[in-house]
Amino acid sequence: RINRRKLRRVVDIEKFNSTLKSGLKNVTYLDSYNYLKNNGFSTTDGIHYDKKTYQKIYSYINFNVK
Repeated sequence: RINRRKLRRVVDIEKFNSTLKSGLKNVTYLDSYNYLKNNGFSTTDGIHYDKKTYQKIYSYINFNVK
């Protein structure tokens, strides 16, 4: 069974990220959403990431920022 509330949030996040990325000029967009979607993540309460996920985000950004 599809969780419609979760699906709606995913659609909202993807639309927001697409709009944000398309409006940026002269900056590098780091897509942490898709990075986490492809590499896994966990939350403490369904909203906030756990410590390990925050560390993944930090490493992703640190690796990609020059």
